Amino acid sequence: LWAEHCNANIDAVVLVAEVDGEVVGYALGTVETYAAIFRRRRYGLLSDLAVTAAHRGKGIGETLARRAIAWFQGAGVGEVHLFVLHNNEGARRFWRKLGWKDFVEQMVLDLA
Repeated sequence: LWAEHCNANIDAVVLVAEVDGEVVGYALGTVETYAAIFRRRRYGLLSDLAVTAAHRGKGIGETLARRAIAWFQGAGVGEVHLFVLHNNEGARRFWRKLGWKDFVEQMVLDLA
């Protein structure tokens, strides 16, 4: 599992949010390396952040995001990236509210 890999990796962070002993959210992030042509070689990748539907809007996602960002700062990376589906307006609003901005547009061609 990806979470187990992250948990065993010194360049990764796994955060879990609990309410009354129930897991209601999590975040996963890793420190990655760009090719040598880029100005910054190391960057953070926040690969997952999820909160159960019943617990959204209560600050849990923001707390997970801020703690992950603090971890990345402690790891010495200068920037953090994440992917958001283009049609997921709720997630896009969430990240923009926290100060994130559009960086690159990724495109896909469905061959199936």
